[in-house]
Amino acid sequence: LRPLFGPDGQPLSVENAPTRVVEGPSVGSKLRSVVWRPSGDGFIFVALPPGGSGDQGGFGEPELWFASFDPQASGAAAEEPIVAERVVEATGRPLRLNSIRGSPARWHPDGRRLLL
Repeated sequence: LRPLFGPDGQPLSVENAPTRVVEGPSVGSKLRSVVWRPSGDGFIFVALPPGGSGDQGGFGEPELWFASFDPQASGAAAEEPIVAERVVEATGRPLRLNSIRGSPARWHPDGRRLLL
């Protein structure tokens, strides 16, 4: 994960942008459909875990993940991995995602809720 802008709001070049590691999805997952929270302190994304078959091209069912972090962090805190959490239904079952019309989820304008 590389931010596009620095704390001063100025664009960062790829060479100068710090890299942040995101932990959570299975190693080897393909990440898709990254959507930033309007406040810039979090994002959602779809992970395709390895090991599926058939029409998924060798990847499992799509999973929706959420990650939150402090974009103003500096020093050692800025080097800590961002820990993502899988988004599930209230019952604990995995969400069934539908991405026929683009990203399967987006942020509500208040930035606290998701529109699925």
